[in-house]
Amino acid sequence: MTSLDAKQAKQLAATSKTKANGSKSSSGKSGKKLSKKQQKEAAQEMEKAARDLGRFCLLKPFRVLDSTLDIKKTVEHYVDKTFYNMATVALHAWEVYAEMRSLAVQKYNLELIENHIPSQSHFSEGLDVLEIMRNIHVFVRGYTYNLNSQIFVERAFDQLHLNSINVQHVANSIKTHGPGIMPTTVNFAYQFCISKFLIFSEFLYDDHVKSKLIRDKRYFRDNKDKLNNRYPYDRAQKFVEFMRNLGQDNKGKSFIDHFRALITQIGNALGYVRMVRSGGLYYTSQAIQYVPDVDDIIGFKDQIEAAKLSSETIQSAGNLDTVLNRLQSSFAEGVDYFNMLVTAFQKVLSTADHNHLKNFATIMPALTLNFVDHMLRKKDRLNRKSNKQDEAGFTDDGFALGCAFLLRVLGLYDAFDSLHWWEQVELWLAGKDKNLQQQKQAAAENDDDEEEWNISYKRNLSLSKEWKLLFFSFQASRIFFRVVEKNEKKGEDDEKKQTEGADDEKKNDEQKTDATAANGTTPGGPAPSQAPPQQQAPPQQQAPPSDRPRIPPPPQPQTEPIASPPPYPTPANDDNSSEDWGGGDNVGDNDHDQAPIPDDGLGF
Repeated sequence: MTSLDAKQAKQLAATSKTKANGSKSSSGKSGKKLSKKQQKEAAQEMEKAARDLGRFCLLKPFRVLDSTLDIKKTVEHYVDKTFYNMATVALHAWEVYAEMRSLAVQKYNLELIENHIPSQSHFSEGLDVLEIMRNIHVFVRGYTYNLNSQIFVERAFDQLHLNSINVQHVANSIKTHGPGIMPTTVNFAYQFCISKFLIFSEFLYDDHVKSKLIRDKRYFRDNKDKLNNRYPYDRAQKFVEFMRNLGQDNKGKSFIDHFRALITQIGNALGYVRMVRSGGLYYTSQAIQYVPDVDDIIGFKDQIEAAKLSSETIQSAGNLDTVLNRLQSSFAEGVDYFNMLVTAFQKVLSTADHNHLKNFATIMPALTLNFVDHMLRKKDRLNRKSNKQDEAGFTDDGFALGCAFLLRVLGLYDAFDSLHWWEQVELWLAGKDKNLQQQKQAAAENDDDEEEWNISYKRNLSLSKEWKLLFFSFQASRIFFRVVEKNEKKGEDDEKKQTEGADDEKKNDEQKTDATAANGTTPGGPAPSQAPPQQQAPPQQQAPPSDRPRIPPPPQPQTEPIASPPPYPTPANDDNSSEDWGGGDNVGDNDHDQAPIPDDGLGF
């Protein structure tokens, strides 16, 4: 139905005139106005009789003077332009315009296009993965990581609102940009960790730090029996005081404060990698939810070929099978990016001698002591107003994750466990609590002493809680790298089996050689002293038979998406003082609208 013909138009006009005359005569006879109820009914009748505007969109293009007018295309262009402009101004209202677009399609049969905005995540206003990846050096310095909730929270200085990012935001970004951004993100994080690892090496190579650590290491080795194999708590306190006496910046931060912040940044980068992997798994689980049975996916290509359909249909079925197989493999296994990062770092470290890095296990007690004091100050500022230089926060698990990663890469788990540091901290806290309990009765006699005792007791409870949180976070972080330990043990077992198989083969060859010698030689054969070189050679040098199946070497993790950089240079100058060495970000700082963040580099 396109338009009204002439006959229908005449009938409609005559009907309207008849109704108008009848209404005039009736109103003239009655001489009364319509009541509110009659007026409402008349309005409803007029609304029903109103023309449907959607009919104009069904009209074909027609000529008006010298131009051609297409009402449907004109309306579609106007609606698309309006929706795009309004959605650009208010990104959070994308869902409202999407519903209006769907309503226009259903009611007026318009063919509207998708705006494809916002350019970041369609489904949330959170930070985008690509923006974080491009400015990862700013992100890890301006956000704190929570290990259990997998969430990053902006560092609080003097802001009214704080930004946060969680797994849902990452999954939305992957849904927008595709899962191909995951290996690129891991590669960016790897390059960032390499740049920070250079500063890490320079700190441990400094003469002041290295000499102090060597003395503490020698003291613990010589007095193991007296100390019950526990690193002394006061020794760690003295090291923190020693680093503070070396110098402080204008914000009151010492060298060990900057070193702790450096390790925290490495841990935040690893936490971001973990969040990207979790977001990828979440996206995969959402995409595969419409597959009836993940374990038994039917191949569509074989069935289409059996039905003898067209080649285009067969190709489409093959593409569908490929997508389903990728989703199935990603959903079942995933990629262990931590394993890849550890393997890549260990390959770089194996190219040169880095004995100064072995002292990292000795500095761990002082680092944990400094971190606990730092967290107590941050949590204390949550309940009171602070200036722009004082940071308030409730979590910073990037430090525990960074320590676990560095110990795993350097192979110092056993060296750190031999210090029995956590047991020593527990004994120190128990002794402090015992002293407070002994002072309780004496403090109860005086009000001032009792108030002081209550403050000390609450401080001790907070200190004990922070030590427990750090211990649990550190042990949980070590679990992420347990897969690497299993792979290494598996490789050692395979090498052991291969060696045992070669030994058994050599023994069999020796038995065969002895049996041949026992049977004697030919009458015209040479004397034993004149035996050919093949008989004089020891049987251990004989190669095993080529037809014997060998045990393959253990599989190595794939590191294709990670470009291995050249080995980092070891500082060659031995006369560097604590004021000369320093490091910063290799990447230039970009302008970002956020609160001022103190520099966490090692340079002041």
